[in-house]
Amino acid sequence: MTNDSHSIPTDANGNNPNFSGASSRIYIYNGGIDDTANWTITFVESGVTGTKSGSTYTVTGISVDSGYVDFVANRTGYSQITKRFDIKKSKAGTSGTSPEVYEITPNFYSWSKDNNNLLTPSSIIFSFYKTVGTV
Repeated sequence: MTNDSHSIPTDANGNNPNFSGASSRIYIYNGGIDDTANWTITFVESGVTGTKSGSTYTVTGISVDSGYVDFVANRTGYSQITKRFDIKKSKAGTSGTSPEVYEITPNFYSWSKDNNNLLTPSSIIFSFYKTVGTV
């Protein structure tokens, strides 16, 4: 498959989804040769809707926080193949919530070792910072 999973950006309430890039295509190879055209592909949807074209599925709607589409491939004389395309909503943070960033910074970023196996510097001091709001 060209895409095993996709996150759909939404607002904080899970509305106003952006389906850009929310598609997948299954390829079936037989002996290293693309054999997809010789298979019948069906799509089993759970919580999502979309358009189907050949072996490609494009998501156009989602009614749950996490859904999927099973690509089911059949061909006489061969075992059935099922691959899952997972689709999840990625909800925006709540408006007005300020981000908090925590940072640990050493006073030295590199060390050296001399011929006597002594390290320079001999100690390191770490400083801890918390930033609230825009970084």
